[in-house]
Amino acid sequence: MLEEDSLAQSTTVEVPALCDKIKTLLHDPALRRKMGQAARQSAEQQYSWPVIVKRYEELWGESIQIAKTAPWEEPLTSAIFRMSLEKSFGHFATEKRNPHCKCFITAEGREWLKRPARFYFLCHFYDSPTPQRFNQMLREIAACPGIPATKVVETFGRSADHVSTADAHWSLGRLFKYGLVASTEECRGTCGHGGDLQAVTRDFGTSTIGSTVSTGISGANR
Repeated sequence: MLEEDSLAQSTTVEVPALCDKIKTLLHDPALRRKMGQAARQSAEQQYSWPVIVKRYEELWGESIQIAKTAPWEEPLTSAIFRMSLEKSFGHFATEKRNPHCKCFITAEGREWLKRPARFYFLCHFYDSPTPQRFNQMLREIAACPGIPATKVVETFGRSADHVSTADAHWSLGRLFKYGLVASTEECRGTCGHGGDLQAVTRDFGTSTIGSTVSTGISGANR
């Protein structure tokens, strides 16, 4: 491959040449072992977790140094630091949802019910579920605080229809993901790691760039 081809978004395989190379490997066990050892060494030296973590630490260190010397433009940055960290990183998984967990509508969920047009943002770009499904599901949870997730799925997904049941599971997952539903009543604003994240947001908003802020969270991420 030519150097300028390394950026190509497609490539062409020369089938006869590929067959010859495969035959060579097939009849040369020593060459196979040598290539396998070289591949393993390359992976350990470049892609193992200790190497990746070290690179991230170096990148973070460089970013901190750059941030310390960068001019502080209050009008442009203050709005960013006032943003909830929980909202910023809410799309990452934080815990496993038990099928029998209880469902409670959050304060954010109640705000969404006031503006049902927002539910379009939760939908697929294609096909079901519809915004009305999210609206109805959230209203059911609001009317029955603590309703089990299995009951929600049973109500909105027909057991004989696997597609409908899958849609119900997916819809409920979206409501959890966007913080409209929580497994503990108002937990996203008053307890657990959500409260820690809000505390970090407050502390970070009053700190200078480059300073270290502790979240007080210990242990591995859930």
